[in-house]
Amino acid sequence: MERITQKRDGAAHWVDATAIETLPDGGYAGAAVERLAQYEDALELAEQQWRSASDKLDALKAQGKSRSATAQQLLAQKVTFATMLHAFGVEDA
Repeated sequence: MERITQKRDGAAHWVDATAIETLPDGGYAGAAVERLAQYEDALELAEQQWRSASDKLDALKAQGKSRSATAQQLLAQKVTFATMLHAFGVEDA
């Protein structure tokens, strides 16, 4: 992956002006905005997948099937997505 952001002074980040374009309506576009959108789309998908696995697992538990192969697979998915979300700084998972 080619980074668009660069670290400055240890903690702060900056983006070269060529990665951002100011639009006439006051918004922004460009490579940095597209990368942010990809990140947000991936994070949103991971949250949806975590929620889906969690809901399905809860339903199986309510049916007394928490030890089934399907439940174990869903638990593995839930843990995988929770790990991803924690890596992105989402603490609710």
